[in-house]
Amino acid sequence: MENRMSQPDQASNNTQHHLDRRNFIGKLGRYSMGGLAAGTTMEMMLAPTYAALQTPSVQPADIIPPEIVKVRDNLYLIGGADATQSSSWTGGSNAVFITENHGVVLVDTKNPGWGRHMQNLVKSVTDKPITTIIVTHTHFDHTASNIEFPDTVDFVAHVNCVRSMSQTTCNFVTGCEYFQGENKKYLPKTTFTDRLSLFSGNDRIELYYYGAAHTDGDTIVHFPALNAIHPGDIYPGRYSPFIDTINGGSGLGYDNVLTNVVENFQDALIMPGHRDNPEAWAKLVEYQSWWRHNVDDVRAGMKAGKTADQIADEYVLPAEHPGFGLNTSGTPTRFKINTNIIYDELKERG
Repeated sequence: MENRMSQPDQASNNTQHHLDRRNFIGKLGRYSMGGLAAGTTMEMMLAPTYAALQTPSVQPADIIPPEIVKVRDNLYLIGGADATQSSSWTGGSNAVFITENHGVVLVDTKNPGWGRHMQNLVKSVTDKPITTIIVTHTHFDHTASNIEFPDTVDFVAHVNCVRSMSQTTCNFVTGCEYFQGENKKYLPKTTFTDRLSLFSGNDRIELYYYGAAHTDGDTIVHFPALNAIHPGDIYPGRYSPFIDTINGGSGLGYDNVLTNVVENFQDALIMPGHRDNPEAWAKLVEYQSWWRHNVDDVRAGMKAGKTADQIADEYVLPAEHPGFGLNTSGTPTRFKINTNIIYDELKERG
């Protein structure tokens, strides 16, 4: 169909665009540049990268294609999601839910160029068509391949996510360039504000919005019959998260969202947005505890008259959370960025 992504017949230039995007995400996961200068915001630091590379790309030939793995009855995970693994990163992880009466429901669609591969993976486990795609948030590594699926698919997302995807111009992490012109038809038409139920019985899917965190349009996807959730990028493993303040992300909101998830889902199987395997509920609970500690640490530092950078530089990782959050062995830049975000939000609240 016109304006859809073609599989590698544009090759060199578009592959370079993909590699540059991949390198950018790798930087988000493995910062090693040192702390932020006084008065520097995350937007200011990333602006040169945000401004570049607005051209969609094709599936690069050098990436190991993801596989589909069964995690529970009628529930599968498509990997290739770890952005720190440059040889196999294809975008966020995807849940594939085979319903009894409503075809196949897919969560997110990866980097550009992977739509056809994902459709073939689904066909390898079921003859049912993909009828519904749930978008967890606006970022291109979760949305760019929307345009490679039939336009009969029902795309579902939070209203704030659709607003970001619908912009005429945006930073390239947002990915709005994929939904211009005729491709606007791949924007989600089914939207919600707080909660949305899809289908019933064993097919039922519950979508929740608990406020801003990674972005201001993050959806938590719950499969009640299987007690499994796909939280998008809300849970990044032990890494300090990417808080996309340009798209409304919030450090204090992160604490609120994680707390709501922990309180409202018990012992659920976690299908994280950037891990290649499902994880146990206890890991998300531990992550929420660690993030709450960070917020409390910043609050205490402010009361002691410290700057955000001082708080970050003096941070001591709690013994009960070994290996959490620094994203690097040397200079924890993303951790410092997030400390500044929390600091500024607390300061605004007074």
